[in-house]
Amino acid sequence: MLSQKGNSVRCQGLGAGRVIRHEERQFQGALRIFAVLELPHRSMTVQLLVGDEAVARKLSKVLGKTECKRLVASFKEPGKPLARTWDQRAESGMAVLKTGGPVEWVELLRSYATACNDGLAASPSDVEIVRSGLEMLAAELAAASDIPYETALTDIQRHY
Repeated sequence: MLSQKGNSVRCQGLGAGRVIRHEERQFQGALRIFAVLELPHRSMTVQLLVGDEAVARKLSKVLGKTECKRLVASFKEPGKPLARTWDQRAESGMAVLKTGGPVEWVELLRSYATACNDGLAASPSDVEIVRSGLEMLAAELAAASDIPYETALTDIQRHY
């Protein structure tokens, strides 16, 4: 069960974190159990209803340490072309962060790096997407490697 205390999991749209405890509380007229997921890259916790199928579909295991390191090392590979306008980039970039996983996040980050090297004048939304992508990837690396989030973020920023 992914929502067991101590497990590192990825929640679609939120990124990776660790289940730090379980809490019982009233929800929809019944006493229910919630897993509390700490998200270091967002400086927050979220409560996930244990046993709910819709919640369970949004949870997955974090990548392994080796796979995370391989993805970070792939930053230097060229990325795919980005949309020409900032609003199209913002829409597609946010969709990748919301529905994708680490592989898709790295592909997006490589595309931004390639575009910036080719002279893209980054908009504020471009900067925010790159920041969010790096932070979500750092949370994944921290969870996979069992290292502090700040250490993982520094490592990823050094490679990017």
